[in-house]
Amino acid sequence: MALIHIGGKSYEIVHENRNGWNPEAFRDRYSEVLERYDFIVGDWGYSQLRLKGFFRDNHSKASKESTFSNMPDYINEYCNFGCAYFILEKTQSTKKEPEDYDFDLEDQHPRLEAADLREAAEAGYSELFEAGEADDDEVASAREAAVAPTHERHNRGQRGDNRSGGDNRGGGGRREQQQRKGYRGNDHRGKKPIRLAASETAAAAASAEMNRPNKDTGRS
Repeated sequence: MALIHIGGKSYEIVHENRNGWNPEAFRDRYSEVLERYDFIVGDWGYSQLRLKGFFRDNHSKASKESTFSNMPDYINEYCNFGCAYFILEKTQSTKKEPEDYDFDLEDQHPRLEAADLREAAEAGYSELFEAGEADDDEVASAREAAVAPTHERHNRGQRGDNRSGGDNRGGGGRREQQQRKGYRGNDHRGKKPIRLAASETAAAAASAEMNRPNKDTGRS
């Protein structure tokens, strides 16, 4: 049976349930913490692979829960019922066959992970964004240079309009002052004379007659 070489260790598949072995998923989930264990159990749940290590029964660092004899209880209690899983056992064999899974050999070649791909994509986006900003600045500068004379003419026109408006306001103020100075109250020039009533005319004539001096009295 093919061996698995990873992290400088070699493992052999001793049991597989429902085609639970997946080399790519195992390589991605494997960590250095599992190197000290004699057995590795991989079980599937919700399309995610979980790995747990176990010691051989006579191992000095083994506890009751971490021994290989407790592995069936782990599968029954902590794994999904009827799930796919596999069991790997560490071997001392260093001989590599062509059909082996040699992940150590793959690790010698640079392999782009998801984080590396994301970082490269972000770096490329940043360069494109900076280049786009530079182009936008050049376009904006060109537009400002082309539009500047029009704005200057517009501003000059506005200043001229403001001066004209000020003159008009001043003229209007002077006219208002002149109108106020030339105003005369109860000015009846240009209006028809008021005619007195007949009774008022007679009373005025009688008053004038009484006030006139008597010539005869002066003679005597």
